[in-house]
Parts: sequence; C-alpha cells; structure tokens
Amino acid sequence: MNSQHKAHMSAEFTSYPFTAKRYGAATPHLAHGVDAKRRPVVVVGGGPVGMVAALGLANHGIPVVLIEADDSVCFGSRAICISRRSLEIMERIGAIEGFNRIGLPWTGGRSFYRDVEVLKFSMPQDENQKHAPMVNLAQYHIEQIFLDQVETRSDLIEVRWQTKVTAIEQDDHGARLTLSTSDGSYQLDADWVVAADGGRSFVRESMGLALKGTSYEGRYVIVDILLESARPAERLAYRLSAPRW
Repeated sequence: MNSQHKAHMSAEFTSYPFTAKRYGAATPHLAHGVDAKRRPVVVVGGGPVGMVAALGLANHGIPVVLIEADDSVCFGSRAICISRRSLEIMERIGAIEGFNRIGLPWTGGRSFYRDVEVLKFSMPQDENQKHAPMVNLAQYHIEQIFLDQVETRSDLIEVRWQTKVTAIEQDDHGARLTLSTSDGSYQLDADWVVAADGGRSFVRESMGLALKGTSYEGRYVIVDILLESARPAERLAYRLSAPRW
C-alpha cells in the first residue's frame, strides 16, 4: 500500500461526542412509608416512549411522575431512525427543534448483498411535506432532546431518577407502586400507571400483560460515526450472508 493510499485511509478518532448529566435519587415527603400525595399518572420508564408520554400528558395539563431506574439518558444507540409521522409527534410535544438541528434527513436508500446492490428505494418528498421522510439520530441525542423539553415542564412533570419499581398492586381506585432507591423503599399511589419500561417490562410482567407482536431473529451492529463524506445522505444496508426467511 503506497503512502498516498495510506493517507487517504487514515482516520482520526475522537472521544465519544456526548457527555450526559447524571442525576441522583430523590425521595418525596412520606406518610408512614407512602408518598404523601396521590398522583394522577405515573409513567414507568424514562426512555423515549416514557418521556413522550409524559410530555403529551403535560400538554393536556395532567401532572405526571416519571420513574427511571438509571441516573441519566442512555449511552449509545438503540433506535436511530425517526419517521416522518414520529417527527409530527415531536413537533406536537414541542421537541422538533432539536431533531431538525442535529438529525440527518434522508429520502431513500440502497441495500447490498456483499458487493451486489439488491434494492434501491426512495420515499415521497416535495415542497408540500413539512418534514423529511426519515431522520437518523443517535438515541442519546433523542433522549436528551426529550429531557430538555421535560425539564421545561417541571410544573407538571416530576422525574425521579435512580428509582426502580419492585412491585405493583391494582385496586378499584388505581394502583400502588413499591419503589426502591439507594435511600430505601417507599410506596406511591396513582390513578393510572403507564408501562413504558421496555420490551421486558416489569410492570407488564407483574400484571400478566403479554407484549403481543411479531419478531424475527437478526443480529445487528449499531455504531455511531461522525464521517465527513461527499456521498449523498442515504440509508445503506449491507448483508454478508443471505437472510433466512
């Protein structure tokens, strides 16, 4: 390999482009081990779904307690593709500015099996469309955008970090949650509970509520890379082996 080719192939690696703020646990005022204030809605899970649910409720004037077991937004990517319909929802809850500012919009893509192109597609996009058909954005950015918006609604949304749901009981008036923190456990009464704690939801499992849907086996690697390139922005997918249907 000649020196010119080596120079062309070289890359400069930088540190991870995101540092999240960490949050400590907080315990509310208790009466005999129970939160002294009954809550209209508790959302369990502070990921994208949980924060969007909290923001949507707050937009209707409904107070929300948002429970999150971690101490910050996620590290690394999980969901990275945001559809036009999702962007419309982001606009409705007041969080679209961040997506437009740092998201990577695209209108089509190609798929390859090894070095052979097997699919090429494009999605509708013209002057009548307000948002791009699809935007790519690392999930830590997505969650941070939502969290920034959540923090502007502190009048109606209370986030309890490092708080884990360990039990839930349902009655005619709502539900009682048992919550665990580093400072100890307490209980919380709520009229409604939203289970946004992921595909392996503790809340759904505790109540015998199955997650229905279809799935298939696949292995993927998601890597966040900041790349300067003259290539058009498009979705590229590469397969090294034939799919098993």
